[in-house]
Amino acid sequence: MLELSWRVRPGRECKYCGETRLAMMRRSKAALYGHMRLCRACTVRYSRQWPAENPDKVRENRRRAEKSETRRRSRNQWRAANPDKVSAQKARHRKANAEKVKSYLSEWKARNPDKSREYAQRYVARKVSATVEIFSDLDVFERDSYICYLCNEVTDISLPLYAPKRTILEHRVPLSRGGDHSMENCATACWECNSRKNAKTDTEYLALLAS
Repeated sequence: MLELSWRVRPGRECKYCGETRLAMMRRSKAALYGHMRLCRACTVRYSRQWPAENPDKVRENRRRAEKSETRRRSRNQWRAANPDKVSAQKARHRKANAEKVKSYLSEWKARNPDKSREYAQRYVARKVSATVEIFSDLDVFERDSYICYLCNEVTDISLPLYAPKRTILEHRVPLSRGGDHSMENCATACWECNSRKNAKTDTEYLALLAS
């Protein structure tokens, strides 16, 4: 006898109402077969009923949450007051878990290429003692309507990273030549113009094109 695909396996029905339709069950990756022994309707019903029947537990949970929030604030205050100790702790963690940290960073950079580049730009700006203003690449792109300020063509942020018309953040005056990482010194460019400009100022690049 073929197993019906629309219903749960025997013994996995809702433990409260006996619901067997798979589409009505509450999903969970950690649960057996990908769903809990709890349907959606009972989830809603008992999420309202349980607090009314267990006021003491509700108050205890709230106290724990408040205590946890107090600890979080205290921890953040300590970190703000002890930046050197925090840096030393992070360095020890990176050293003790070098391979794990390296693997995580590689995966994160692959998932977030734009943010990775944004953080790298801030890091370089700090290394050369430039002024670092906190903003995102998207703030600049939206201000410039995604138009490259060097060739005046519309760019596309969804293109692959090295595509000629991929949207890229460009420093008018390069960081290596004393430029700041600020909204005023940043502009939208396409990857093609960005790679050609390299470490030139925008004035030098445009003069080179005109010659």
